[in-house]
Amino acid sequence: MTRERSEWNGIMRKLIFRISMVAMVGLAIAPALFFPHAVHAHGGAIEGPQQVYTQAIGPYEITTIVELPPSTPALLLVDIVPRDDIGEATILLRVTPRGYSFDQAPSTQITTVPGPQGVYSTQLPVDQSGEWELELQIEGARGSGIARIPITITPTPLPPYTIPLLITLGSIFLLLLIGVGVSASIQRRERPLLQAVSRILSYAIFGCTVVAGVLGVLQWNTTAQEAQTATNSDAGGGRPHVNVAMTPSVAILQAGKPLSLTLDLTDGGTGLPVDDLVSHHEALMHLIVLDTTGTSLSHLHPARLAPGRFITEFTPDRSGNYTAYIEIERRNSGTQVIARDFSVAGSSAAPAPPAPGFGMRTIAGIQVQATSSLMPLRAARQTTLTFLFSEKEQPIRDLQPWLGMGGHLLARSADGATFAHVHAAETMVPISATSDIRYGPTVRFVYTFPQPGTYQVWSQFKRGGRILTVPLTVEVVP
Repeated sequence: MTRERSEWNGIMRKLIFRISMVAMVGLAIAPALFFPHAVHAHGGAIEGPQQVYTQAIGPYEITTIVELPPSTPALLLVDIVPRDDIGEATILLRVTPRGYSFDQAPSTQITTVPGPQGVYSTQLPVDQSGEWELELQIEGARGSGIARIPITITPTPLPPYTIPLLITLGSIFLLLLIGVGVSASIQRRERPLLQAVSRILSYAIFGCTVVAGVLGVLQWNTTAQEAQTATNSDAGGGRPHVNVAMTPSVAILQAGKPLSLTLDLTDGGTGLPVDDLVSHHEALMHLIVLDTTGTSLSHLHPARLAPGRFITEFTPDRSGNYTAYIEIERRNSGTQVIARDFSVAGSSAAPAPPAPGFGMRTIAGIQVQATSSLMPLRAARQTTLTFLFSEKEQPIRDLQPWLGMGGHLLARSADGATFAHVHAAETMVPISATSDIRYGPTVRFVYTFPQPGTYQVWSQFKRGGRILTVPLTVEVVP
């Protein structure tokens, strides 16, 4: 009896060893087998199945989060997030393959409610991979607008060694099951043939395990190379520059009177419309409009109407000279900033005093203290600009993300030669319609002023659905 129990324990130890070995191999190759592959939106510079587009659709700033399916037919999941209270408005969404009419396209409708805005979710059917356009039409008490977002649905292919890996793992488990039966038969009756079969099964399991390990390594290496190739491709900036024609809706721009700005983007090499922009910092285009005094600042996100064509509403609040900075990013290229100057007529506005420098100030009932880690500021020397927020002598800890960041900082030299758009050195927000990340009481920016001189600086933050702008005037010494 003791001998039989000893033999049975030996069989179980061998079986446990085999299962453990297979489990270890499975854990080793699982990341390679199920390594997540990217699904790209139009342009594809930002990887992942979710893409974010912030646009000023008519008088409403809307963030659209699109979740692309890994295969088709499927449902395109869409979240609509208004920046602030847009009242009661109707948003019609339609999706169609590029080049097709929207008349017969699948559609869905969202009705917003007055008050603090949340997330409005909907879905639309897509029946094929390739290039599509998602149209948003909004109608409300403040006006109407339209935007068309280009997306590309790319099916996620199986990694190259997936099928051989699955076959090998299946063979290992099948051999294990056979081995259990053979081991049980050996326990009941000792037969040389069964013992030989057991040894053969052991060799076969070992061989399959080695093959699975090799395939796993090859799988992991191939996936890593593909990811590196994609990264290098996205990082390389080899596309021609973009030309921008900015056309206002009126011949003479008047201070205090609303107008529309149409921006037509063409390729510097071919002259064709540029339609390979990618969403960077949650927008296809950032449009910063500044007057020369630094008193007037507008941070806009024009809506895409057609390939290469964008439009936004704008109301200049004072007469004088303005510069529009158009910030875009093309697929597989870096960020490009194009400046366009224009003038606004009207009665001469009184010269505005320059914004204060570092120190404490009150904006919209909030106390903001601005400091620098380097004093005085020196050209070509990195500094950290810190903004400390408080209200009624209590620290503020509920600053909201805006465009995926804890804050944005704009800097322009007095002569207009330097313009920079910097993002807060805080935790970036994951792509989510319901992110619970909050910032405060301090938000920091790291920046290097390139040349000595006077700089106008604006930092922007979001709280309670409103954008808070903190202007500064700083001096940079050699």
